[in-house]
Amino acid sequence: MGVIARRRKSGITYYVSFMVGGEQVFERSGTDKREAERLYRRRKREVADGSYRKKPKKRSVRRFAVSHFVKEFIAYRRARRPPVRTIDEEEGRLQKHVVPLWGDRSVLSLDDDDIRDFLRAVRSAKNPITGKTLSENTVLNVFSTLSLMLDEAERQARKAGETRWSNPCKQLRPMERPQHVRRPRDYYRREEVEALITDPRIPFDRRVFWAWLFFTGMRHDEAAGIRVGAIEWDETPLPRFVLRRQASGKPLKEDRRGIGLTRIIPLHPALGALTQRWLAEGFEEMYCRPPTPEDYLLPSTADVAKPRPVRTSLKQIRRVSTMLGFPERTIHETRNTFLTLACEDAPELESIIERITHQAPGRASETYKRSFWLAKCEAVKRLRLGEGLLTYARGAPEAPVMPKSHDVSHDVEGTEAKKPRISGLFGGADGTRTRGLRRDRPAL
Repeated sequence: MGVIARRRKSGITYYVSFMVGGEQVFERSGTDKREAERLYRRRKREVADGSYRKKPKKRSVRRFAVSHFVKEFIAYRRARRPPVRTIDEEEGRLQKHVVPLWGDRSVLSLDDDDIRDFLRAVRSAKNPITGKTLSENTVLNVFSTLSLMLDEAERQARKAGETRWSNPCKQLRPMERPQHVRRPRDYYRREEVEALITDPRIPFDRRVFWAWLFFTGMRHDEAAGIRVGAIEWDETPLPRFVLRRQASGKPLKEDRRGIGLTRIIPLHPALGALTQRWLAEGFEEMYCRPPTPEDYLLPSTADVAKPRPVRTSLKQIRRVSTMLGFPERTIHETRNTFLTLACEDAPELESIIERITHQAPGRASETYKRSFWLAKCEAVKRLRLGEGLLTYARGAPEAPVMPKSHDVSHDVEGTEAKKPRISGLFGGADGTRTRGLRRDRPAL
């Protein structure tokens, strides 16, 4: 223990050695022997009076493989407060596109040519479900997540003394970087909405769920997270639902700061009557027990304790649209449908309708204004949608008649006709049972 000299190509370097709690500690001093002796005496005094604190070792990211650094980056992002809302999506992008390409490479070995090759690889990749290449907006999201990770790598490299490397994503010219593409949103026409929520061949739970999307303008995960006991049926002039979080437990998408923004959504009379019939008869018929306040209003058909998954809903609505002769559209376009049709029916209330689907930051005072709530109810009541659905939802003996342009009724072949216990809920047009997971009928 004491001052130790090591001869190197650049000269002699001095280290000090001393004992701390039975452990021998080495600390580099420099090339000056006198400075090393002063450091040794200072460390002995600190150890004696208990004020010595061991310096944390500087970690160099040079020895980290990309696959290892991805895990550290995701763990760092998960530990942030407030939590990062898109952390699961970020982890999926890195694990799917970055790790397979650079998993064993060092983070600091990446340069701008590697980023260009990476963008070409991502643009040529195909979606395993659709078989199509990724859209430019998806490529932009992957590139942005990669750039965010390399920013963190640059920060850690500077702390470790690696000052010559910088984020290669920022070295690309603007024309080489992915650009955001604004895509026009389509919407379902009125007759298409009527068919999707009234066709008796479609299982009743799907019709109710799609009605919630069309009549409220909620996102899929927002509608999937509704609990039975959260609907305020006694509110006037219309029942309402206070939307606070998504089905995944995340805050609303417009709540970027995590301050607890909410949206108050009035229920259209037809939607309210349809939901009451679902709770009175359909839920028990579907899940073999009556609903409780803690249940999801429209849970997964496979597990009553889980919310309805978005991929399943997307496949179902596309399959039914094809059967009915409609263009294939996405689940998110039900949101645009509500905005478009509601603004057509009440153009002077357009600003009020936007507040039903989007709660702008700084507008939380709207929650306390009775006049604003009445304006929302007026906008929803003027929505000319679901004509004939109100009588059907209240228990009419016959299902509403489909529009002639969409009359695609057909008999189910190879099945034995059975009368369902609840006519018009899970029964098909020919009397066959069309409950959720049955395989003895054509898939809708």
